[in-house]
Amino acid sequence: MDSGLALGGEAFVIVLATIFAVPTVTFAALAWRFGSWALIAAAVWSLLNLLLNTPFIIPALRHVNSFFDFGLGLPLIVALIVATVGGIVAFVQRRRGTARTVSTGGERRSFVAITVVVVGLMALSGVLHLTQLTPVSASDKVGSIEVDMKGTEFHPTTLLVSASQPARFVVKNSDLLTHTFTIKQLDIDLTTVGGSEKLIELPAAAAGTYEYTCEIPGHGDMKGTLEVTG
Repeated sequence: MDSGLALGGEAFVIVLATIFAVPTVTFAALAWRFGSWALIAAAVWSLLNLLLNTPFIIPALRHVNSFFDFGLGLPLIVALIVATVGGIVAFVQRRRGTARTVSTGGERRSFVAITVVVVGLMALSGVLHLTQLTPVSASDKVGSIEVDMKGTEFHPTTLLVSASQPARFVVKNSDLLTHTFTIKQLDIDLTTVGGSEKLIELPAAAAGTYEYTCEIPGHGDMKGTLEVTG
């Protein structure tokens, strides 16, 4: 599972889910021609998308300060829920002979309220994302080791430091989505949103080999090795 998702992380899931959502809208639009069968297809298709994509989109929603995780995942998951519920309700109404072509005032107000809340949260996510984009100063970069996260991979995948002195790393996230730079043995767990960079001060560590990883679900193939020499 990790190998496939690591190809594009949550972005891959979001794009794939968006593509899957197109037939849902098509099925719903064809309801006037094919009646209940089109409504059944729309409800089943949207429910299938909801079941398949929710486990991967939910982790992205935890990163409210990342627009490309939370800001894009939120409207997608809400749209899938609305499409699923709408398809089911429309099918039931059609079977009962109570189908309507015009929404009620309450339904319109509910839709507007949902839209306002979603857009507001997306805007908040965008603002919070921008606040994370402060670069590391040139003076702090002097003598530091640069680690780039790009294409859901670490560059480089091997880091060499001396056990006799502290080390400094500038961790840059060149992807759109959130990544972490995590070394569990050294209690390091740095989260970086897309486009940001941060400085890590690594105290003198015992000689040995340590693994650094990205702990975002679906990014299990993002790994590297820190070699601390004596």
